[in-house]
Amino acid sequence: MRHQIPIKMAYVGGDDLSLRLPIIKLLRSSGYDVCGVGPSAKEKELFRINDVPYEIYPLKRSFGLFSEILSFMRLYQVFKKNRYTIVHAFDTKPTILARIAARFAGVPLIIGTIPGMGSIFSEDNRTNNILAKVYRLGQKAACGVSDITIFQNTDDMAFFTVNKMVHSSKAALIKGSGVDVNAFSPEIIRDTDLRQLEAELGSRRHEIKVFMISRLLRYKGIQEYLEASRIVRERRNDVAFYLAGPEDKSMYSFPLEKVNEYKDTVKYLGPRNDIPQILRLADIVVLPTYYREGIPRILLEAACFEKPIVTTDVPGCREVVEDGINGYLVPPKNPYSLADALDKLISHEEIRKSMGQKSREKVMREFSLDLVYKESLKLYQNLLNHTNN
Repeated sequence: MRHQIPIKMAYVGGDDLSLRLPIIKLLRSSGYDVCGVGPSAKEKELFRINDVPYEIYPLKRSFGLFSEILSFMRLYQVFKKNRYTIVHAFDTKPTILARIAARFAGVPLIIGTIPGMGSIFSEDNRTNNILAKVYRLGQKAACGVSDITIFQNTDDMAFFTVNKMVHSSKAALIKGSGVDVNAFSPEIIRDTDLRQLEAELGSRRHEIKVFMISRLLRYKGIQEYLEASRIVRERRNDVAFYLAGPEDKSMYSFPLEKVNEYKDTVKYLGPRNDIPQILRLADIVVLPTYYREGIPRILLEAACFEKPIVTTDVPGCREVVEDGINGYLVPPKNPYSLADALDKLISHEEIRKSMGQKSREKVMREFSLDLVYKESLKLYQNLLNHTNN
């Protein structure tokens, strides 16, 4: 279906909305006038460089009634001013606030993507239980005013439908946000870059290099990774463990001083801007998360670089890893199972290579940017056709 006038669309999210720039640019090339709506001045500049309009609204990570009202009112103003035909919201808070604001602003088509269910479903405590009730009510209201709600994994889709937060007729599955398989390919990294990175890390050529890449958040499984590294190192000395990622200042942060207690087995690299090079250098990639992920992007990127993956048997992660095929799934919060899975991969080069190849094949088959773009485009066109009829 071709449109004489470009369809005005807003992609609304948090401070990592730029991760969706590749699909936004593809949609713009297909005749959709897509604008970004997010809370980051830094991201606004990145959107400007890519010739994509960007509107700013205030958004805080922590919950506060006054800040949520401010976010809602600003989103309402942006939607009312720009007269979008479609508002597509991502991330936890925006999928609630933006969808309800869009309905009040009279936006014809409203869509939400649930990218996992977040930290409040990762730990069972009184605060999280209260927030979970608020989340369910908010998402039920947002899904009720939406034309479609997209889920990135089947577990989240089942949770929403079973708990009557969304009707099955208004639920759809699109796995992830799409990863550019050409941008994350082993061939794009030069050998000289790898040798320089090896020298910087002080790693030896014969060592098996294990990497975890994550913000320092406790529900990402930082403690379990640190403990597993110590267990493995007690068994063997032909492996090097690394942890890369920035510190976090939220209530869920994992303290850096705790990381430093394991400096005899894990080298902490801090925040990095060379993740493709790190993934290319890695022999094994680990994510022992118990966070309710949508589809963990780092696992998709690692898989693109033909890496075997050890991760937890939780929603989102088990969409990427088939146990025993392209990696291993282990129980969450279990460093001993994690250590055993790592030991198997460290001991068998042929298994690492075979699993790595299957990882890339799986991403190309199920999670590529091209596939997600085509599925999204088809969904938008079906909704527009239904509205026009």
